[in-house]
Amino acid sequence: MENNTKKIDWKQHIILFLRTAIGFMFLLYIINWITYTLFDWNKQSIASIVIQGIMFGLLFGFMMPIIRSKLTKNIQPTLATGEQIEYQTPANLFKGIESVGGVLFITNQGLVFKSHKANIQTGQTNIAFTDIEKIEAVKTAKLVDNGLKVIKKDGLAFQFVVNDRDELMAKINEKL
Repeated sequence: MENNTKKIDWKQHIILFLRTAIGFMFLLYIINWITYTLFDWNKQSIASIVIQGIMFGLLFGFMMPIIRSKLTKNIQPTLATGEQIEYQTPANLFKGIESVGGVLFITNQGLVFKSHKANIQTGQTNIAFTDIEKIEAVKTAKLVDNGLKVIKKDGLAFQFVVNDRDELMAKINEKL
């Protein structure tokens, strides 16, 4: 049985760090400007905003992927008879307002998402290839190109957040 696991490489860690740090610095700067302008609160220095952005970027760029890796390390889905895992990657599945963390598996029969235990909503979601109408690339929060929407023939849709979305879509399209 071939079992390919997708891991985040250093380049992805650095890109995540930079996006998070710069985004957080921008947000802090805007909040600082609003509170100083409207409420006459003390103004933070640019150095303080940059340090906070770097710390936040380090936390989310490096620590969160490590924590996610530990949470998803031993996740094993319940498979049907004859079903075999061919590929797996960390993913989030939107269930209502919660972005449920876990692992997305591609098997010889379909997609299986198994959540980790640090979620409010836990469990497993199975989507057979025969039930899939189409898959679409979407933007998460209408900003980030890491969303994957799976639309079933009955109209039910599942939206995932994944790394290397294009690679994952190619693997799924091979099966459809």
